[in-house]
Amino acid sequence: MQLGKSAGGDKQNPIVAVVAIVIILAAGFMVYRNIAANRSPTVMPADSRGSVPVSSGPIMPGGSSPDAQSQPGAAPAAPATPSPSASQAAPVSQPAPAPQAAPAPKANPAPAPQRTAQVAKEIQMKTIKVFGSVTVSYPDGWKISASRGNTSALFTNGAASFEVLAPDAKANSAKAIALAALKSIAPGASVKSQGAGNLNGSDIYWVGLTRGGQKMRIVGVDAATRVVLVMRAPSGKFASHADVFNKMQNALSFGR
Repeated sequence: MQLGKSAGGDKQNPIVAVVAIVIILAAGFMVYRNIAANRSPTVMPADSRGSVPVSSGPIMPGGSSPDAQSQPGAAPAAPATPSPSASQAAPVSQPAPAPQAAPAPKANPAPAPQRTAQVAKEIQMKTIKVFGSVTVSYPDGWKISASRGNTSALFTNGAASFEVLAPDAKANSAKAIALAALKSIAPGASVKSQGAGNLNGSDIYWVGLTRGGQKMRIVGVDAATRVVLVMRAPSGKFASHADVFNKMQNALSFGR
């Protein structure tokens, strides 16, 4: 009996040994496979067109995926630029203050026009009545010739003159009075200007002319008492007497 048991035990020992070796080899193969898998990257199979399928793995910071880094020829992902913190933010430039305009220079007042001796004497005016109903104002210092047969009154300072004349008896309007006087006083004169106006409610017509080195103004006045005004001065002095002439003309008054 002992010999039989010993023989059976001897047969089972090799089988047990073989099974143990197989298990050890299988375990070693699994260990080796796991080690090899960790060392070598898994190559994705190419599709039918020969391109590698895009990995659906998570996107790494900087916009690249893990698969993109392992592919040959792929450009390295640019490192993400950290955003500046609040303390490192670029300072906001303040706008430069607008340059202040230089103060405008004070304008010097225009010099007052020099008053001629004739204009200065306008302050002191004298009056006289001619033709019984026409009041004439004239500057102090001017001379007067009251009558030439009761047909005119002449006021003069020696260089210029202001004359009041009786009109043509046939003239019945301011224009007719002025043109009739022009024909009788300055025939052939060069007329420079003419026009109609009003004098203290009465119609007037004036003619500007030059004759023999003199400048003249003839005014026909169709007032309660019709008259002709004749103003004369040398051509170079008429402008300096214009203010006096205007003053005397505008101051005329007429009664009945």
